[in-house]
Amino acid sequence: MTKRHYSDKEKAATLAILDANDGNVSKTSRDTGIPRKTITEWRDGRHPDDVARIRQEKKRDLAESLELIAHTLVGSLNVKIETANLQQAATTLGIVIDKMQLLRGDATTRNEIVHEGLNQEERIGRIADLLDAARTRRDGSAPEGATTSDTP
Repeated sequence: MTKRHYSDKEKAATLAILDANDGNVSKTSRDTGIPRKTITEWRDGRHPDDVARIRQEKKRDLAESLELIAHTLVGSLNVKIETANLQQAATTLGIVIDKMQLLRGDATTRNEIVHEGLNQEERIGRIADLLDAARTRRDGSAPEGATTSDTP
């Protein structure tokens, strides 16, 4: 059996798909028909330097294509609400946006907590107020230092 030769463009496109698949070699192999071992070798850097440059171009092109799909899906959601399964359209939109962000190197999750512009001291004060109010409701008594007019 002869070994198949892949062009640098094919390698780069496959590695861009691998990036879109969040590094899942098995899925990329199924999507492209290229053996997992071959993809793993390319992922691990066994390819010419040109492939890395072309890979970035392919990722950018793929991200732009996905953005066009996302815009089309957003435009079709109003029609889908009345005629088709909205969940499927919304799920597809989420997947497309996620892959587009992966390819661009953007975050696909948010780990920080947004606190309405409060600083640390204000957050602590708000938490203390909430705890006091909860104790008041539980105990039926006013929080320490509160007057009768302060209780809910």
